[in-house]
Amino acid sequence: MKYVISNLYGDWEKYTAILKEIEFKKEDMLFVLGDIVDGGNKGIEILKDMMLRDNVYPILGDHDYIAYEVLSGIWDETMEDITAPLSKELADRCRQWSSRGGEGTLDGFAKLSDEDKEAVIEYLEEFSLYEEVEAGGMDYVLCHNMPECFLTDDELDNYSAEDILSGGVDYEKDYFFGKVLVSANDVTVEIDRNTHGRIFKNESHVAINCGGYLGGLTAAYCLDTGEEFYVE
Repeated sequence: MKYVISNLYGDWEKYTAILKEIEFKKEDMLFVLGDIVDGGNKGIEILKDMMLRDNVYPILGDHDYIAYEVLSGIWDETMEDITAPLSKELADRCRQWSSRGGEGTLDGFAKLSDEDKEAVIEYLEEFSLYEEVEAGGMDYVLCHNMPECFLTDDELDNYSAEDILSGGVDYEKDYFFGKVLVSANDVTVEIDRNTHGRIFKNESHVAINCGGYLGGLTAAYCLDTGEEFYVE
């Protein structure tokens, strides 16, 4: 089976709980639609677990993107001398990231060995901007967010990470003729209050960010069957 989850925000307990809820197996595929880190203090642990699973496919969210920028910058500037001061630009970026919930991720990264630090950075660098998947007789495009100026049936390859992550999804728009967009940027109750904090669906969209990090549910969606799974 092919599953989609998102917006873990460093919550190890919810990550392991949702894997247990879907009874995740080696023959399954799991697509994680971004914002894996920040908020909680176990983002690095989640990344390290995902790295060991060849059936887990990470897709970039804005928090993951900021984490990569800052952590790779720290690694480059301190690789030869751990006591070297950060450049002003990087130090300012690091403070900005910490104020957005990155402190736990930064602390977790600091505790890693040099080998593991390099491995985490390389893993973040490999995150996809999107994936196209066929399951259950349907074609899906999986992406954390959508570019603001995206033209219907355009190619996401034409857009940068900044374009995609700073954009917004129009849930009345059919972005890809014959394909369903699965996204995770917007909290579903803010898309439609009638979701009651569960997954939002219409003919051309599935939105799976149910606001688990805000006290709501953490969701998984099975692309093969349309089945929904939730943990508190």
